[in-house]
Amino acid sequence: MGSEETPQDAGRRVVATLRQRLAERVAEALRRDPQRAEQIIALGLVSREWLETPTARALSNLQPAEALERWISRFVAEHPTLLERIGHPAIEVLGEEDEPGAGDAVVATHLAILFTDLVGFTGHTQRVGDAAASRMLTAHYETVESIVEVRGGRVAKRLGDGLMITFPTEPAAVLAGLELLRCAPKPLSLRAGAHAGEVITTGEDVFGHVVNVASRVAEEAAGGTLLVTVDVADAAADLRGVRYDGPQPVVLRGVEKPVGLYEVHRARGRRSRPPQLRAHGE
Repeated sequence: MGSEETPQDAGRRVVATLRQRLAERVAEALRRDPQRAEQIIALGLVSREWLETPTARALSNLQPAEALERWISRFVAEHPTLLERIGHPAIEVLGEEDEPGAGDAVVATHLAILFTDLVGFTGHTQRVGDAAASRMLTAHYETVESIVEVRGGRVAKRLGDGLMITFPTEPAAVLAGLELLRCAPKPLSLRAGAHAGEVITTGEDVFGHVVNVASRVAEEAAGGTLLVTVDVADAAADLRGVRYDGPQPVVLRGVEKPVGLYEVHRARGRRSRPPQLRAHGE
């Protein structure tokens, strides 16, 4: 008598099916652009065999997440409307790994995670076209990286107009987030969300619940707004010139309990400590 399928196995099966479908759509998009396909084959991001039968082969000799990250940063930056055709969440799923590989060096470390994206980017791309939107993204990436590097951070992932950025400390994430709000490319605005805690790193990749929460916090932010969790606000409470409004309990997608969120603002010449509030789950 065969064993029954567990919920975890069922979830993996659904994700595997979704990845197959997405791989077919991505390969189809590349086949419609032979010149671009030849370029990324030459870069080693995909193999010619994968392009012909994407559901039966690996992308390339690179790890799937690494190959997709390289491809997304190049191809989507030059063809922003791909985000609309395939969908931002779909690209995230296709690029995710189930868990760190057996041969990877797995390290647990404390990081502050900041997610950003440009509000209205898809509509702007439709108005100005891929070429102009691509130039905007390239300039945006350069601006972000210069700000992040000064604060000791690193751009860990690029997903079109969305970025995942890591920082060694919460104050660095807050200060960088406020600077990034002011440097959004016109006429768009930028929104950002941050959370902090222990994450798992494997090489350049970052995994864990903290990453997922930070992504959901960014989803709750309006254009021109930085939201942070209680953990971030408590650790960055003494920053001069920073004001925290809140907290407001918010139910985040995929998170069981409400999370207290602060909206962060510039406050000239004074500190504004956030009110004491215990983090969710404590």
